[in-house]
Amino acid sequence: MILKKKNQTFFNEKKIGLKTTLTDSTKNISINKTSYFEHFLSNVLTSYIIEDYINKERPKLIYKGSENFPYCKITNQIKEIQTTNLSNVIGISSLGFTKDKKNCNLETKY
Repeated sequence: MILKKKNQTFFNEKKIGLKTTLTDSTKNISINKTSYFEHFLSNVLTSYIIEDYINKERPKLIYKGSENFPYCKITNQIKEIQTTNLSNVIGISSLGFTKDKKNCNLETKY
């Protein structure tokens, strides 16, 4: 799928999302198929507010992205990855580390 807006092109590439929170004791991880579009809708839009300005005096709030940020105000902590609705794309900068402190690059292949 390709979307165009204001001379910009948006390609919906296949991606892999991380569904397990990584800790020192993580032994197994879960991943899921996702896409750039899903990543944009879930992760990128957490920093946006979308309002309807049909009535310019009283704009109507349609979407407040910060409400979907994986942060729990009650516990004052970031939520576990597996409990969020975010895409959690594994990117080029994603690294894993083994117990012997050697890094392991996570690579996306289809």
